[in-house]
Amino acid sequence: MTERPAALDYIHAVVFLTRAKGFVQRKQFESALEALAETLRLDPQSGEALMIRATVRVEMGDYQQALADVERRLQIEPPDPMALLARGSLRAYLGELEPALADYTEFLRHQPETAHALRGRARTYARLFRFDEALADLDEALRLEPTNAEVCLDRGCTYQRKGCYAAAVADYQRALELGPAEAHVYNQFAWLLAACPQAEYRDGPRAVELARRGCELTNWQDANLLDTLASAYAECGQFDEAVTWATKALELADAEIKETVAGHVESFRGGRPARFEA
Repeated sequence: MTERPAALDYIHAVVFLTRAKGFVQRKQFESALEALAETLRLDPQSGEALMIRATVRVEMGDYQQALADVERRLQIEPPDPMALLARGSLRAYLGELEPALADYTEFLRHQPETAHALRGRARTYARLFRFDEALADLDEALRLEPTNAEVCLDRGCTYQRKGCYAAAVADYQRALELGPAEAHVYNQFAWLLAACPQAEYRDGPRAVELARRGCELTNWQDANLLDTLASAYAECGQFDEAVTWATKALELADAEIKETVAGHVESFRGGRPARFEA
């Protein structure tokens, strides 16, 4: 049996927890952490406070401490299935892929018709190159939520990575119809049409159209989309335009994509279009 704090401490803990929720709503995360620390000092077994603090720490980019809070919640009775799902998501983000799969699978054993969990497990399978298992989860997620554009996009990405380009194009088109204002859908679709290694799936003019729409939605400030637009122009043989937009992308690129974008600038200067690996 979980030991509860004394009545007065419990009342004070509830007050601090309520205060913390208000800080979270106002995105005053440091103040929220202070209130949550006081909540947990008065009531160390407050699972709700731990999960809220984990969420705040994710917002602040402190994923390891968020994971520690979720781990602590999982040691408190009664069990909280959402803590198991949260741990799977955090482990996946931190690159702990096999433990993440175990968490997703255990959660789905209890709540099998949860599209969010199926999507998380599918993404983890895909990172492990287990594409058929990823696609099975995404098929089930779409059965549960047939109008979910994000699941369509994930399935399209998985088909693309597997080399099933016709299926990827169909899913991207469906995702676009379901979520026409989502810039990352335009980006992924345009990238396939601009840089697919199989010529029959490339369509430079359509790629330019999609990439430009994505750039408009992001006020021309997204390096990935600008690079995709450059690649689309290169596929059309408009290499001057391609160099211009790839150079702008390079100015905005973070460390994760900077080398790739720089390589595209040099390729376009040499009259070579972009291609992703099959």
